Amino acid sequence: MPTHPSSFLCRALRLILLASLLPALAGAHGVFDHSSRVWFFEDHLEAVVTLGPEAAKPFLNDGPDGVLRSGQMAVAYPFPLQNAPRLFEIKSGGTVIEPLKANVRSDGLEYNFTLFYPRPPAGPLKARAVYMAGAAHLTKGALAACDENGTGFAAKMLSSSEDELEINPPSVLPIGGTASIAAPQQLETSAPAALPATVAEVLPPPAAAPGTAPSFREFLTLGIGHILTGFDHLLFLGALLMGVRKLRPMLAVITCFTLAHSITLALAASNLVTVSDRLVEPLIAISIIIVCVENFLRRDATQDRYWLAGGFGLIHGFGFASALRATGLGGTGAAIVMPLFAFNLGVEIGQLAVAAAVVPLLFLLRRRPAFTRFGTPAFSTVVMALAGYWFLERTVFHR
Repeated sequence: MPTHPSSFLCRALRLILLASLLPALAGAHGVFDHSSRVWFFEDHLEAVVTLGPEAAKPFLNDGPDGVLRSGQMAVAYPFPLQNAPRLFEIKSGGTVIEPLKANVRSDGLEYNFTLFYPRPPAGPLKARAVYMAGAAHLTKGALAACDENGTGFAAKMLSSSEDELEINPPSVLPIGGTASIAAPQQLETSAPAALPATVAEVLPPPAAAPGTAPSFREFLTLGIGHILTGFDHLLFLGALLMGVRKLRPMLAVITCFTLAHSITLALAASNLVTVSDRLVEPLIAISIIIVCVENFLRRDATQDRYWLAGGFGLIHGFGFASALRATGLGGTGAAIVMPLFAFNLGVEIGQLAVAAAVVPLLFLLRRRPAFTRFGTPAFSTVVMALAGYWFLERTVFHR
């Protein structure tokens, strides 16, 4: 007995709504979940821990969270030293080095905690991302060490079971000399009162030392994981494909999107072009809304889809770059080639896997007249609502 069009329509709409609401429950991708860097200066060390809002919450219970939401996002506020041991730890010869002062600032999308330590005598150190303990909800992050010029000499991917990095810094002290332990007021002058939104935006990521850098496979996995949890990127591509009815134009749209975001990913990851996440993230949400509106107004504008995929793909590439750049595991010049290639390849593998599942399903559903008539508007409505929520979350209601 043939299925009545109205019953099929109800089932199709329920399926579309359910599939579209799953990303809302999980949330769109944010900036890279966490990363840590230890900066070596002649007279002191600085550990910079970057966390997303959820990961930062446990450390702000008695801190200046309310002040950080006042709009003065570039200002560094004092961070309670009693919270520091739960955040980060540095050991020299098995002895914990106590931080002399700490501050925290936020750009609305992430929190940056900076801990200032005295420079110990020359010798190996151990840096531990203590915040990883019991933080199973955090994705893999990174811990890197570099000198004040951004030259890296150690790096490691972090997980809940691997949260420590052994560092053998090059000596900057005279032979037989001792470290100069600066007083807190002296360190105050070495750190600017108003810091940039993100350290990674103005300083090149450190190049990992031989034998300590994460593998090709780890960067590949990082890229795959980023796109598979990047629901805003996937819904943008899905909204584009909903308005295309033939296979060849679909492949062309995917290709344009891939080429465009690969270009800006390479430029941003190499620090040749820098765009703040505070601008990129809302623009990604706007790009989704524009494509959904296009689905209502011009359902068969295939040629325009190439321009939409390519133009907005450039913006999405900056979003991908924030995940790679925030790790601090790449570098400049030849050092960035492997991480960039592996990460981008991972993004493409994940993207093609999703497209390989979605495109045949679209052709199957379009055999039904009811889906052809109501499917695209229903999908576009839900996706546009989600994108509107993400836009407000990233602008008006950002933390």
